[in-house]
Amino acid sequence: MGPMSRLIGLSVENVKNPALVYKAVEEVVLFAKTLATQWRQNKLSEIDASEEKIYIENEALAMTIPRLWNVLKTCMFSCISILRVVMARTVADPAMAGDDCESRWPPDMNAVGSSC
Repeated sequence: MGPMSRLIGLSVENVKNPALVYKAVEEVVLFAKTLATQWRQNKLSEIDASEEKIYIENEALAMTIPRLWNVLKTCMFSCISILRVVMARTVADPAMAGDDCESRWPPDMNAVGSSC
């Protein structure tokens, strides 16, 4: 996910249509919501850290759980990496930084020359 988030960040920096940046943010938000929902539906999310040794086998504690946390951590940092670039673009791009963009939300994805 690291190289993919860097590629998305590069795309956000260089895209001409700011509406596509908004679309990228919507996709990141949708991904984060889906990931959070899937985690809440997983039985592992219900186990308290103090009860892990009771309900989870030693092999899973040694191998599976650390790998799962690594995947979740990678997802979180990838989202943060993309949103960091979006924030930088929002501050640097006058078309996105203006207060009038709020009144035109959501942007028209078909308007190539649109300012928001």
